[in-house]
Amino acid sequence: MGYPMAVWTASRGYQTAIADINEAAVKAVLDGTYSSPEPRVGELAERAHAEGRLHVTTDVAKAAARSDLIFVITQTPSLDDGSFTEEYVVSACKEIGKGFREEVAQHTRTVCIASTVMPGRTEGIIRKTLEEASGLAAHVDFGLCVTPEFVRQGAIIDDFSDPDFVVIGCESDVEWETVRAYYEGITTSGDTPIWRCSIPSAEIAKMGLNVAVTSKVARANELALLCHYTHGADADDVLAIIGSDSRIGSKYFSAGPPPGGPCFPRDNSALEVAMRSRGIEPHVTEGVNAHERYLIKRLAWIVNGMLDPAGEKTIGILGLTYKPGVNLMVGSPGVDLARDLVKFIPVPTVYGYDPGLGIVPHWETPHGRVLTGVQSMEELVERSDVLVLMTPWPELLSLYDLNLMDKEVVDMWGFLPHIECKQYVRFGRG
Repeated sequence: MGYPMAVWTASRGYQTAIADINEAAVKAVLDGTYSSPEPRVGELAERAHAEGRLHVTTDVAKAAARSDLIFVITQTPSLDDGSFTEEYVVSACKEIGKGFREEVAQHTRTVCIASTVMPGRTEGIIRKTLEEASGLAAHVDFGLCVTPEFVRQGAIIDDFSDPDFVVIGCESDVEWETVRAYYEGITTSGDTPIWRCSIPSAEIAKMGLNVAVTSKVARANELALLCHYTHGADADDVLAIIGSDSRIGSKYFSAGPPPGGPCFPRDNSALEVAMRSRGIEPHVTEGVNAHERYLIKRLAWIVNGMLDPAGEKTIGILGLTYKPGVNLMVGSPGVDLARDLVKFIPVPTVYGYDPGLGIVPHWETPHGRVLTGVQSMEELVERSDVLVLMTPWPELLSLYDLNLMDKEVVDMWGFLPHIECKQYVRFGRG
């Protein structure tokens, strides 16, 4: 997210520095060999470099010392208990504080925590780190805010330019006015709602929004499962009817795989930890997590029911990135399905193909291979008895051009409603 945010900021007329301790990545940006998969990023970066507004360095301290706004966008990996570690955020803040100490500024500098952190950590370990490293006081000598980003992989520039809303968690009017002015400068609609709240509220809002979305998806899929096992019921109709109610809404209320990716699953787990640490039983969030695991297992049994018990059981999964337009397999429902097929059902081979990955890697576990990657959709179709569409890439519409008369198709999205095949199963249709 950091590089797209930087090039978009530079494109809006700001002098922008990218600071990263990854020397190879910085070198790639400097020599023009770095390529971002995000739409528009390449052209924006080229223009920003040419106009002298984008600066790249490995010296985090110096970049922070000379900036008015410093956005911390480091990763916060999940720990074994499901919570986030702020190890990388803290490391960055040590360098930021060092820069503040070494270069006295004539202007107010504000640190904005855009990384997703556990509630209470910004005013806790993060503030303490900045103050100890700098010798200065937060909210007095420098600003400290939480500015969570609600951006989607594959649409990061669009989400920066025209977000649904902006959240600024801050403590002082100076912090609020400074950061609000920046967001007003990088958004293009002119009427983007900008929320002011406390720092802990902003931390919880970031995690809570993702959990609210997955809760909505889980409810839709629970109803879709009921429809799937009820003769004559159709989840597309049921969910469209319910989603037409203004209290519910149709967005993210449809039948399909559980949401994957680098944010949704882990934010659910982290929210569970945050609630339990405060003596709260996270019944709803825990139920969403359990349902997502159950849905994949149930899908494995649906697929198994379509296989010839006397023949070789061969399955092809179409789509292994967690959504179209990205090349990430983090939290991939397709990989989870392959794992459950091998774990719960005696399937010798599961093949996988994804248009966004090129050659799909083989996927191994301590118990053996659960997924064999193939190089083309045609190869996957040729090798598989049952095809499972897990990610609705537009490129997969070319399945209409292939002979599938001896294939059975499980369509998790209703993406191929008119496909001619041996048997077509739309998830959620009884």
